[in-house]
Formats: sequence, C-alpha cells, structure tokens
Amino acid sequence: MTSGRLISDGVRRGGLRGRWVSAVGALWVLSAASFTPSMAWAQTKTCGTPVEPTACPQAAPIITPWAYRLGGTYGMGTSPDYSSIEDATNWFISKVTPPAGIWCTAPYAGYGTPWGISYVWDIEYSWEALAYFNATGYTTDPTPCQQHWQGDSYLSAQRQVSCPEGMTGTYSAGPPVVGPYCKSAGPV
Repeated sequence: MTSGRLISDGVRRGGLRGRWVSAVGALWVLSAASFTPSMAWAQTKTCGTPVEPTACPQAAPIITPWAYRLGGTYGMGTSPDYSSIEDATNWFISKVTPPAGIWCTAPYAGYGTPWGISYVWDIEYSWEALAYFNATGYTTDPTPCQQHWQGDSYLSAQRQVSCPEGMTGTYSAGPPVVGPYCKSAGPV
C-alpha cells in the first residue's frame, strides 16, 4: 500500500505528470525546430531580362516515351498506341486467334530490321519494321491447326522530340557538335 501511495503522491505533486509533460514538450520543440514549411511564393526570373541580361541556362529537349502500333495487314485496322511492343503484339494476337480470328496460335517471334528511321537533332524519333509471328492454322480446316507459317504485321514506333513552349532548339552536327539544347527565344 505504501508503494501505491508514493506513486499517487508523486502524480499529485507533478512528479510523473511533470516528467510526462516535459517529455512531450521537448518532443514538440524538437519537431518544430526540424519542420520546414513549404510555402509557395513567386520566384523572380534572374536571367535573360533587361535588368539581368545574363543568358538563361540551356534546357534539354523534351523526349516522350516510345509509342508502338501494329496492324494494316490481314484486313485488320491499326492498333491503338501502346507503351510497349509486347502490348502491341498482344493486341495483334488477340485479333488473329480465337475467338476473334481463325489462326490457332500466333506467338510473337521478334521484329526485323527497322527502316524509315527518322531523326530530329540526331535523336531517333520514328521507325518501322515487320513484326513476326510463328503462326499455326486454321481453326476452320477439316484437320485444324496443322499448317505452320511465319505471319507478319507492320510495326511502327514513334515519340516526340521538342522544346518547351517559348524555347527554340539548337543543334549542329559539327564539327564541333553543338546541342541539342533548347534556349529561350528572348527576354520574357
């Protein structure tokens, strides 16, 4: 009973309670000291202005991810854009195999040598190739799926290469090579 009395006496006198309040207060002060509020404010342009004519730093061109499209063969339309060749070939396979098509199987077997490769500022942005499929068919034959052949479809790949709005691209194949980079069209 005596030990219980000492604890309750200590709490009433502020002993344990006082320590608890001090500990919580110390944690609050430490967390407040390490907290950096994120405040939004306007940032003044420090380059390319009449007051500060220093040239603004050059920006890298914006290069979007590749988009892949298949189709234009076997009387089918063209696929939507896909972010991977695998997704585009899966679209094709879904069109030529059951339930939509009459090929039995058509696993993707890779693509051939690209042609029609296009560049801007020495950065590749489009190409075409044939995508190959190891096909078997046909589901409509009297003895289905006994034929084997290599099917194909047109594969195209595209991405965008550009500068941010209000900037122009600079590139020279050299010598010396310059860029590619984007620079402000003038003071803003």
